[in-house]
Amino acid sequence: MWRRSLRLVLVLLTVPALAAQDSRSNADADSAYALASAAYEKEDFDRAKDLIEQALKQEPDNCEYHHLLGGIQGARAARASIFSKFGTAKSCKQHLERAVELCPDSVGYLRSLLEYHRQAPGIAGGDKKEAARLLERIFALDSSAGFWIKASIAAEDKDYGLAEGIYQEMLRTGRDTVTVLSALGGLIASQSKDYTRARAFYLRALAADPGNQSVNYQVARLAVISKQNPREAIDRLHDYITHPVQPNQPDHAAAYWRMGMAYELVGNPDSARLCYQSSLQRRPGFEDAKKALEALGN
Repeated sequence: MWRRSLRLVLVLLTVPALAAQDSRSNADADSAYALASAAYEKEDFDRAKDLIEQALKQEPDNCEYHHLLGGIQGARAARASIFSKFGTAKSCKQHLERAVELCPDSVGYLRSLLEYHRQAPGIAGGDKKEAARLLERIFALDSSAGFWIKASIAAEDKDYGLAEGIYQEMLRTGRDTVTVLSALGGLIASQSKDYTRARAFYLRALAADPGNQSVNYQVARLAVISKQNPREAIDRLHDYITHPVQPNQPDHAAAYWRMGMAYELVGNPDSARLCYQSSLQRRPGFEDAKKALEALGN
């Protein structure tokens, strides 16, 4: 009787211990993934590879881990010697494929694999026809994402007329109106230099979303680079720096630099100098602001 009781106690003690071990394994894998992501952002690709491989040993069927390793291997391939470049590139492809296999409805993973097939040479497994098939899969899952990717591909291929046509079609069908209008403004400003037309698209975006600081900044930027409406640019940039910087948007250092340029355009070098100094206070290594300040004489 006591032996059976002892076995029961051992089982009860073992179950939480095993559960704790599983929990630690998951935590260890998550920690390795987080560290790998941080190393990847810092472009320490060898360390990132070692860390994410540790995570994959614990969770071999985690699609996000495979996706990250694919990206890491792609970055390593870009830096590799000719002797190891293609082997590392094929490893990138294998992990991207595994991520898609494990999570077939992920538009992000599909796009990464699509980009691999578009950019990699045939000797490394790149295949433009496979890229087209992957784009069809993305359209089936999310047509808006499909349009965005198709437009970005057209722009990368320098087919700006096709890219604009896709954006216009998205507008006609009411897709992502503010973002599409902004994309059209950016495309036209950068490629055709038709600043008046580009401005019109940006202003339509602001009319649809008056508080959109990303678009507000782009209107101000356009006013500066076109040397038109510099006073409006100053007002808009003053507004921009009163708001927190949003992810993936220009920081306040960039806004002060642009504002300094606008003040120069209206003939106010003293205010321009203060703006460039404010820019450098926020980002000491900002070369454009340094050069602008030196040109004024500090």
